[in-house]
Amino acid sequence: MPSFRRSRALIVGSVLVLLVAVFSVDYTVERGDTLGRIAKDHGVSVSALAEANNLSNPNLIYPGQVLTIPGKDGKADIKHVVARGDTLNGIAAKYRASVSRIVAANSIANPDLIRIGQKILIPSGSGSGSGGGGSADAISDRTGQYHVVRRGETV
Repeated sequence: MPSFRRSRALIVGSVLVLLVAVFSVDYTVERGDTLGRIAKDHGVSVSALAEANNLSNPNLIYPGQVLTIPGKDGKADIKHVVARGDTLNGIAAKYRASVSRIVAANSIANPDLIRIGQKILIPSGSGSGSGGGGSADAISDRTGQYHVVRRGETV
């Protein structure tokens, strides 16, 4: 493959990853959605979700409405897409998160079993518990990051 095509493919891929990262903390309301279900699915309270979106009436949302999903402490959580070779310890170390909080936030029954392509929520806020490495107990302050790992990428 000529080098200009590789460069162009790299740029297009980078732009796509950037776009996904920028828009990852939003949720578009679908028909039949309720604020309660959306809050439950994203692990936040209804009041935090209503406050983050300036909703005076939490019972009134409509299809197509875009909601910002806050983290449990008001900061956006990070989503990580599992790639080949990823482990929970490695993911926790990358985001300076605790493995136990990641397991709890994602209701992971077996921490030794994660799938390629699985979306892992990295909870925001201060962490504690068993982490993947010495610095894994402090949760990252970054907000709204979402990175789709491509073949050949490493942590």
